[in-house]
Amino acid sequence: MPTFDSLLPEIHDMIFEEVISSTLPCHDYERDHQEDRVQFKDVSYRGRSGGTRVKWQKTQTAHPADALLLVNHQVRAEAKGAWKRVVRKLPCHVDVMFAAEAELRPTFLSVYTDATHFDVVHAQFRVVGLPDAAVFAPEEKPTDPKAIWWAFDRNMPHVNWMFFDLLHRFLKAGPRLSQPEEVDQHITVRKLEINVLSPPDFGLLPPKDVSFHTWLLARRPRRITATRYGRGVDEEQEDEKKDLHRTQMRPEWLCDWIAGNIRRLTAMDYSTMHYGGIFYERIDEIVVLLDGEERAIFKLGQMLSELYPWGSAIQEWKEKAIKERLETGLSVVNSNE
Repeated sequence: MPTFDSLLPEIHDMIFEEVISSTLPCHDYERDHQEDRVQFKDVSYRGRSGGTRVKWQKTQTAHPADALLLVNHQVRAEAKGAWKRVVRKLPCHVDVMFAAEAELRPTFLSVYTDATHFDVVHAQFRVVGLPDAAVFAPEEKPTDPKAIWWAFDRNMPHVNWMFFDLLHRFLKAGPRLSQPEEVDQHITVRKLEINVLSPPDFGLLPPKDVSFHTWLLARRPRRITATRYGRGVDEEQEDEKKDLHRTQMRPEWLCDWIAGNIRRLTAMDYSTMHYGGIFYERIDEIVVLLDGEERAIFKLGQMLSELYPWGSAIQEWKEKAIKERLETGLSVVNSNE
């Protein structure tokens, strides 16, 4: 039987490339929930929550390709050559758990790379777990940060910021885990795919005849309802709300909600221009999918050309963004305007 060393170099390369391009399996939520994840503060966040609701692994999960560097000198040398040749062309795969309606738990599934440009980033989102019952307690104060779905100062709610913080950090730090100092690697992405996956068990989903609005209202603490609308909630309504408390967000709701949030941030109006600009500066196209089927697409080069400069600040930023896109190879429409 031939040994690995006796195989042709071309076959070595094929084996190395296959191993390096493989992806890790997704984490099991119950097991991952026991892991002590941490908040990263190594980028300058623009969002108001400062990344507090995005919890990262302390150390990167070992990838099968890592073992190639632990064999003999010949294999290690060949593996390093293949790694250098292949890794910068690979898509980045990340699994993101929207965990218990409290935080995002991202895990990079592809081999580590220090690339600053990705042709494709595959980000899959899964809704896992159920929220802490304390979120719905009648005595909860309206300002309680656990109430992620509601904002009380005309600001976006916590849930909006956690998704923005996740993308914001990736566009500054890429797939790197915590850095010893503040970084901005100016990561650019040609195509970002956000794929929301349906759960394997539909038993925790609310009935299809329940609307997202009804489900969302059930997450408003009773004290907020009484304060804002000057009325209480009868026992029958309270029972209906409690039933919905024990359900997860339907995947199609999350998919449409993510698309709506991107649409709002990229509108670049007075309240969002400080946050949405990084989408235009560093991403060519965003596609939002549900179980692999396209639900929304954002062609940011075209959107930038159509963006109305309603003031001198937005006009100045737009010209700068077009220049940056040209320099980084992202698409630009009507760059001479």
